[in-house]
Amino acid sequence: MPRYSYQAINDAGKLLKGTVFALSAADVEGRLIKQGLTLVKSSPIKQSKMAGQLTDGKVKPRVLIEFYRRFSQTLDIGLPVLAGLDENARSIPSKALKKAIEEIRGALEDGKTLYEAMKGFPKIFPKLDLAVIRIGEQSGTLPKCLKDMSDFLEWKEGITSTIKRATIYPCFITVAITAVIAVWVGYVLPQMAGLLNEMGVDLPGVTRAVLKTSDFVLKTSDFLRANWPWIIGLIFAFIAGLYIFQKDQSGGRIFDKYLLKVPMIGNIISNV
Repeated sequence: MPRYSYQAINDAGKLLKGTVFALSAADVEGRLIKQGLTLVKSSPIKQSKMAGQLTDGKVKPRVLIEFYRRFSQTLDIGLPVLAGLDENARSIPSKALKKAIEEIRGALEDGKTLYEAMKGFPKIFPKLDLAVIRIGEQSGTLPKCLKDMSDFLEWKEGITSTIKRATIYPCFITVAITAVIAVWVGYVLPQMAGLLNEMGVDLPGVTRAVLKTSDFVLKTSDFLRANWPWIIGLIFAFIAGLYIFQKDQSGGRIFDKYLLKVPMIGNIISNV
């Protein structure tokens, strides 16, 4: 829906400026009349594709949680839905969410339900959130549904953050140990083995096996250095293909099905 800037006069004769989403200039005037304003002039706001890409997209979970909680509180104290959206839009740091709220407000003024208005922003409002909002509207318990949803999303975000923090230290230790082993097998051990061979020392079988492994690693590293552009290209192609496959509806089901079967990871995802 296009966005218009306008100048209007209120009942006290004060000149006001603002922006509104509307289908046309006539629609702008109609929306302002409903607010008790008289339109002076309006003009469409041109937005470049690059600017649209910067403002559109997903919203951080913490911002969405705060929006649901504050929206619930404004409805609880008796404010109408439109007034609640206006109140929350002032304190939201996300430009994408602010833009979405403005368009949702316009859709509500056109007679749509909150569920129908929010459904037009699938990148911001997931299907689960929309389903809860729809139930809240139909049952007359929208404030409670919004509060319960914010509590659930906060719990989910807390679990996710805990898992991320818990994996940082093991990952660091794994990388450090791998680096130490790589230096030992790839550089230190061959140097010591050469010195011991010169001294005529008979090396144990385990040491000889480790040295053969070291030679294999060195040959592999030479191959990787010679062909690293192709290898990186194949890795990126594999990741891109997996991402596209996972985004497809049927592919996403297959991906999630096998992901849930992965030891430990599947159990964590199921619990979350």
